[in-house]
Amino acid sequence: MSVRACDSNKRGSAMVAALLAVMVGTGLLLGLMQLGVSLNREYASRYEQERAYSLAEAGLAESLVAMRRGGTGVVASSSTPAVVGDGILWTTVAQEGGSVYRVVSSAAVGTARVALEQMVFAHSTDFVDTAIFADDDLVVEANVLVDSFDSNNGTYEDQLAAGSLNYVREEAVVQSNSNIVASAASEVHGDVHPGAGDLLTLASNADVSRCRECLPMDRIFEQAEVPGADGQPCWVGIN
Repeated sequence: MSVRACDSNKRGSAMVAALLAVMVGTGLLLGLMQLGVSLNREYASRYEQERAYSLAEAGLAESLVAMRRGGTGVVASSSTPAVVGDGILWTTVAQEGGSVYRVVSSAAVGTARVALEQMVFAHSTDFVDTAIFADDDLVVEANVLVDSFDSNNGTYEDQLAAGSLNYVREEAVVQSNSNIVASAASEVHGDVHPGAGDLLTLASNADVSRCRECLPMDRIFEQAEVPGADGQPCWVGIN
């Protein structure tokens, strides 16, 4: 009897050991499966984040190209975004003052969301958009007021009289390929842009109402052609 009892105990111990081994193996398998799922989710999340970041960068580039071509820089909208592959993007543009604009590009891929912004200095390259331009140092003398107006709305005097200020609007642009000095009590209602790497010096009571950024590069204007043979002036007599 004691021999049979011993054999029965051995068989029971072996079954328990086998059951424990199965449970441990199952636990390890479940753990590996959970780790695999977690790694896949992390990889997918990282991919979506990197993809959304790339789309947001593309949105900034697209906005800048549009602004260089004279557009607003706005790309799609949050309500109607642009669909690019597996993601969406849109940009907003807000004027921060004068020629400086804040561009925000938003993108989404899956659950990832990315927003990037950049400040854009959109200076004019058209001569007719500049009130005063100098190739050398420019001095705005004391008590000088630089203003602008829209001739489609009447004369300057009429528009000035219709308002309550000493100027019409803040759209004047003063530029130089060198330094600019605004003397005492001078007022520029608009932008002042010294040359690339040059300085704008303001007297204590001088005022520039908007952008004061340096030009990114010197402006070059083509020399005007003088009519007449061999470049000589062409005189017209009136009797």
